[in-house]
Amino acid sequence: MAARPFTTLHAAFMAACLTAQVAYAQDGEPAGLSDLIQRTEPAVVRIDVITKQGEGIGSGFIVSPDGVVVTNHHVIAGALSATATFQDGEKAKVRGTLNMDSGRDIAVLKIDGEGYAPLSLAKKLPPKGASVIAFGSPVGFSFSATDGIISSVRSANELRDMSDIEAGTWVQTSTPISPGNSGGPLVDRQGRVVGANTMVVRGAQNLNFAISSVDIAEVVAAAKQLSLVSLEEGAAKEQSEVRLSDLGGKYQTEAIKKLAELLAVADADSDAVKLAAAELMLVDPFTVPDTALRAKVAKGYKRLAFESSFSADLGVRGMYRWGGDYSIPYMVELLELEKFSGSEAIYAVLSESSDPRASEAIAARLGNFFDRERAWAALKRMGPNAEPGLILAVASSNTDVSVGSIRLLSRYGTEKSLNILAQAQRKGVTIVRVEAKRAALKIRTRARLAARAAAEAEAEASEGGQP
Repeated sequence: MAARPFTTLHAAFMAACLTAQVAYAQDGEPAGLSDLIQRTEPAVVRIDVITKQGEGIGSGFIVSPDGVVVTNHHVIAGALSATATFQDGEKAKVRGTLNMDSGRDIAVLKIDGEGYAPLSLAKKLPPKGASVIAFGSPVGFSFSATDGIISSVRSANELRDMSDIEAGTWVQTSTPISPGNSGGPLVDRQGRVVGANTMVVRGAQNLNFAISSVDIAEVVAAAKQLSLVSLEEGAAKEQSEVRLSDLGGKYQTEAIKKLAELLAVADADSDAVKLAAAELMLVDPFTVPDTALRAKVAKGYKRLAFESSFSADLGVRGMYRWGGDYSIPYMVELLELEKFSGSEAIYAVLSESSDPRASEAIAARLGNFFDRERAWAALKRMGPNAEPGLILAVASSNTDVSVGSIRLLSRYGTEKSLNILAQAQRKGVTIVRVEAKRAALKIRTRARLAARAAAEAEAEASEGGQP
């Protein structure tokens, strides 16, 4: 077949195609990029903060219609006030923090207003080579966007030698990041946030890092269980150098307040919180007349007990030391968490309480195979205070638990236990009936002897008072 001639018409057609290709190369995938930027930027905010040291700037992004914003911890740490500004110039006051994770440099904020259009968080780590766009306000140039690729995904251990990073998974990107970009979203071509721009390695060739969306999602989810903390309270995190031993005297109350604020807002596993918790354990709560302050300290320890991965036992002891019987329901809740790491501390502090709920909470664990031994030990330590829990345990379907409880009642029980012992005599198996009968006899004998001793003491007192 003969080749078709290259006519003037064909030449014109090829020229048109070449022109179209040139236009696509200039605007092209970048044309889709432009659309993506326009869709994303309404959810990006510039964050202006005021601290004791002066003013600062960072970035953030909306993750919930009710005004929940994600940024970096270092952007908002120590802020006394802050304002979020949107691309259209609208401003919203930052009301406070919902969660602060210094180890992963993540902060979750709440701003005024609602009805915002949020960005979605990618559920998986991005693949190497994926195209991404960084949003933020580099060196104050608000609402800038730069593109690049995912260079790698790094662990916290890989970054420790060049930064203060303690935890998390980090996305390495070629996308330029500068001061002011911190906290802004790193977005893939589908518009999903794969990370929050966090840091650049100085003196290196384009080494930039963002904390991953997987870590962000964890911190945001945890924030839903926490209370809003005002920025003024959050600024207490800067006071981690406060030491009761350094201040003392008339300044002790102020020091306790600052340490209590630190317990309430800082990362539960940070060194600052561990130090604050240890310092406050040295204080005798009864020397603090301010009951509201004592309650605030107890709530700080409660947060430590529920949230810390390493200091849960310290949180338990501090919660009971400062909150006393107020903390018992929370101890019960913690015991029901099978993987809770501070169970030993809970049994120890509950066994010191005379509140009936304490022994009842311990008795409830007698039916748990893994807790039974520790629960028995705790009830024995309680002595007479164990009676309310033992009364419940007598009715257990487990013969060993029932008999053990009856034997402890024979030692510590009062006439309050006689009803349950009578029921055990009627309904229990042989060994339960025998032990219940013996225990009831011992209790009645003790009661008669105690009544006789009281009558004799009263008679002596009466005779001694006559002229």
